[in-house]
Amino acid sequence: MYYSDGRACRKLKLDTQFDELFYCINEDQFIGWTRGAKEAHVLNGDLEILSTSICDYNINDLNYNKMTSDVFTCGKGGVTVCLIYFQLQIILIVFFV
Repeated sequence: MYYSDGRACRKLKLDTQFDELFYCINEDQFIGWTRGAKEAHVLNGDLEILSTSICDYNINDLNYNKMTSDVFTCGKGGVTVCLIYFQLQIILIVFFV
């Protein structure tokens, strides 16, 4: 973990390996995922997994829109738009193609 100026704040050892980790500013939580896997995880500030969402396809890319709090996943066979609900600490699928 780092401060905004780049200095190291603290080190955490994770039980799960992620290719990407996004900080969701509106929810004060993280989204972690591994390229080619079907799972996306919601994590708290200590990087503990709070919940997991499973797609019908392998996720090739994931992004977070801080203006709308939408999480977008895409892969061969689908595109999904999800919302993170802070109170429920889950990813809710709102659109799937």
